[in-house]
Amino acid sequence: MMRYVTIHRIRVREFNDFLRDVDYALEYWLGLRNPKASPNRGLCSFCEHRRYCPYSVAR
Repeated sequence: MMRYVTIHRIRVREFNDFLRDVDYALEYWLGLRNPKASPNRGLCSFCEHRRYCPYSVAR
């Protein structure tokens, strides 16, 4: 059985920008805001709304 790891490189411009981006992501994962459209094939292919989302590029 093979297992894979995905490593994402993050370019930190300013520490305050980084904290703002982390807070923005946490709001979504904690259910404090709804997701925003991001027509990205990698994200759309795993999204549960891809079949009826007007922004989906994975149909």
